[in-house]
Amino acid sequence: MANAEMQRGHINWVEDMSTPQSILDADTSFLIGRVVARVNDGSTEVTSVGVNGGAARLALAAADDDAGQFYGPLAFEPDESITCGMQVRFRVTDVSVSSVYVGWTDQNAANEVAIEDEDGTLATNATDAMGILLEGEQDGTWQTVGVQGDSDNAQTASSNISDLTDSEWTSVRVDVNAADSGTMWVSVDGVPLETSNTTSTVASGANVTTSFLRSSIVFAPTVGADSRNSAYNLDVAEFGWWGNVGASFD
Repeated sequence: MANAEMQRGHINWVEDMSTPQSILDADTSFLIGRVVARVNDGSTEVTSVGVNGGAARLALAAADDDAGQFYGPLAFEPDESITCGMQVRFRVTDVSVSSVYVGWTDQNAANEVAIEDEDGTLATNATDAMGILLEGEQDGTWQTVGVQGDSDNAQTASSNISDLTDSEWTSVRVDVNAADSGTMWVSVDGVPLETSNTTSTVASGANVTTSFLRSSIVFAPTVGADSRNSAYNLDVAEFGWWGNVGASFD
């Protein structure tokens, strides 16, 4: 007999990132619980961090092509879910040289960060993605970023949240849904992020960015970093996601 109380097709998971192994091989992936870890250069390493509760460290060397990512499941279609959400708790050892992306991507196996900033110019490696970028080479601000069908959305800096400081733990949450032609909502340490593109709508509430994602695309949550020729560490202590699996209601 079917369980009438079961919420069909719903995922709600938080990975504590406490059991990574050491890895040095380029274009290699492995699992940390339910998270896929991937590096694209032989000098990039994923190791464990001795903090309370555990964390995974992405250690980036001083090379332009050093990068690594953590991915959740490629399973979320905003059209088929009331809200898809993801959240990551992380810290960066040197914000001034960092390029860290937190958000969603249309693939979870690539060896490049979904969205990055190359010397002040947005570089989108995914076909469809949306989220927030911490860009140290510019000024360390939080910036909303996205791409739809290989067409980049506006890169827009936060107007209300202070820049991240070195080695300071912070939590970023990115929710998306199908309302208002594809809506994204971002918070940093519980504070809704504001930019010149955010607005309030009846369907989606306050501080949302509308028309930011295409319909009928399946996404994976991700957090990734690029070294941009400077060595630094990205530590991830928690990585979670929730929402309805898109295929469940097709």
